Amino acid sequence: MNDSIYDKNGRLLYGTIPTQFPEETILKSNTPRMITGSNRKWMIYDSVYTYGDDKEMFERLEFSFEKGSLFNMKVWMKLLVKKKGPYPFWI
Repeated sequence: MNDSIYDKNGRLLYGTIPTQFPEETILKSNTPRMITGSNRKWMIYDSVYTYGDDKEMFERLEFSFEKGSLFNMKVWMKLLVKKKGPYPFWI
């Protein structure tokens, strides 16, 4: 699982983009998605957070099915469902 922070224009602010992840993937808040790129399937979830004078940042979670097991995917989904509050995971 990878956790990255982007500005509202999709510029990476913190974290890394996983190898073979399709960088052109558009940020879309609060919508779990499956995407395919470089012969891998990815589950992604973006959350938007506002701060200051209506500034926005996005937190993106990415999970590659080829790198993880079914157990890890179930744990990831439970974390996603239980996520509450206005703060990203990394705070």
